[in-house]
Amino acid sequence: MRHLAPLSLMLLPALLALAGCRCAPRSTGPHVVLVIGCTLRADQLSPYGGDARVTPTLQALADQGVRFERTIAQGSWTRPATAALITGRSPTEQGMAEPGAGFNDRALPADAVTLAERFAAAGYTAVGVTGNPNLSGVFGMDQGLLNQEEPAGTLWRDTHPKVRGEQVVEAGLALLEEHAAAGPVYLRLMLVDSHTPFRVRPAAVDALRPTAGEAELPEKVLRYRAALQQLDGAVAALDAGLSERGFGREEVLLVVVGDHGEGLGWPEGRGKGHGTWITPDVAHVPWLMRGPGVPPGHVVSGLSAGIDVAPTVLALAGVEASDLGPGLAGAAQGHQDSSARSLAFIDTWFRRNRKAAVYSAGGRICEIDFAERAMGAPPWCYDGWGTPNLTGDAPSDADLAGALRGWHGEQVAGLEAAGALGAGQRSDALDERLRALGYIE
Repeated sequence: MRHLAPLSLMLLPALLALAGCRCAPRSTGPHVVLVIGCTLRADQLSPYGGDARVTPTLQALADQGVRFERTIAQGSWTRPATAALITGRSPTEQGMAEPGAGFNDRALPADAVTLAERFAAAGYTAVGVTGNPNLSGVFGMDQGLLNQEEPAGTLWRDTHPKVRGEQVVEAGLALLEEHAAAGPVYLRLMLVDSHTPFRVRPAAVDALRPTAGEAELPEKVLRYRAALQQLDGAVAALDAGLSERGFGREEVLLVVVGDHGEGLGWPEGRGKGHGTWITPDVAHVPWLMRGPGVPPGHVVSGLSAGIDVAPTVLALAGVEASDLGPGLAGAAQGHQDSSARSLAFIDTWFRRNRKAAVYSAGGRICEIDFAERAMGAPPWCYDGWGTPNLTGDAPSDADLAGALRGWHGEQVAGLEAAGALGAGQRSDALDERLRALGYIE
């Protein structure tokens, strides 16, 4: 005998329709895979003129899709820079800067709206995997994700290697496969292979050494390139894994972007690391995309910024975000040859630093140190894109410096307005991982 469902259950669909169910409709958009490469310096990558042996997979991705030529990060270390990528908003205006001189433990505010939240509202399943503890839920960086797998019990030291990119990719592919049957998935991955300390095989370093007659390179540069090669291998594993699981290129919008770059003390005059530096080696990051609606081999030659990533990805996926606008979706699709952005800004409040810089589409850069100890210091302006050595000052640029001062004032006002925000509740284990990264002294 067949049992009939209770009348209330039989009427449920009609009742929900009459009541106007607020459940997110199932989206018909593509799967979206956002790969954030930690500490990716654009000029060392093959698509940006770097050694062709270092990142062949990223080169292939650029050939198959679109490459943004000059993307400027909004922060010089992971948490603020990534906050800009996933919200489309300035990190400082959202309170992601510590106005004191101590360790920055500010969390992304609860009222920030992330890519994950926007995709979830559009019917996507939003999941992620991070190899960097700065994207931990402790700092609010998992907002909107149904699930985020994070490193546990692994310190970045000799006896406890950091999480390799291929491990992050493997976990991410499993999440995608698990949830794809229910509809489109937004998958966010954070790869940390290229962050110090570099864990690379000596043979990999030796294979990248200059040949006879070529200029010698510092050992740190060679090790960094080997680490980039390792990260590139993780992206290759991701691409292969998507194909093996039946996710075709027209079904997946694949985005690879750097959070910030890295100063290697090379060429002369460049920074040594990140966080405290906002020169081109730290500010200029890669941004590559492949997928439906993106023409192969296209280059967006104008200036872009980390805050352009979120609205562009949403627009390409067909997800409404009227408060952010379309970003650079038109440029990415080839409807225009370059972006309309004339200026891009970056600042850093890392430890005792209070610096900001403005990058112009014409290649001029101005940097100002706003720290109390540097009050009255003149702007440092230079032609940065084509200048390998930043030790010599170019003539000052009053208009560019004025634009930077105005922008910085707006950031400070936003930070002061967000001053009541709380900090992330860190644990001893998380602090150990952050200390191994160099974020806690």
